[in-house]
Amino acid sequence: MSDPARAFAPLIERLDALFDRIEAVLPSPLPATDWSATAFRWRTRGGRGWLEAVKQPHRIRFEDLQGVDDQKQRIAQNTKQFVQGRSANNVL
Repeated sequence: MSDPARAFAPLIERLDALFDRIEAVLPSPLPATDWSATAFRWRTRGGRGWLEAVKQPHRIRFEDLQGVDDQKQRIAQNTKQFVQGRSANNVL
């Protein structure tokens, strides 16, 4: 009876070589998403996309927005309606 490891060694070597060749043409893995961040941006490269964490997003207060008073009022009203359980629009 022959040693099974020795019998499969040539096949394993060929499979290793095949995997090396396949990996050479595959795109690199996408970076893992850091879910501890408070903000994210969508990035694309080579037709593939992923979420990238924004560690220190710019903090913009509602009152810092200028020239958008009508829109701010409508968002505030919409939010009040939502909190009161009335119909509201998804503003995101």
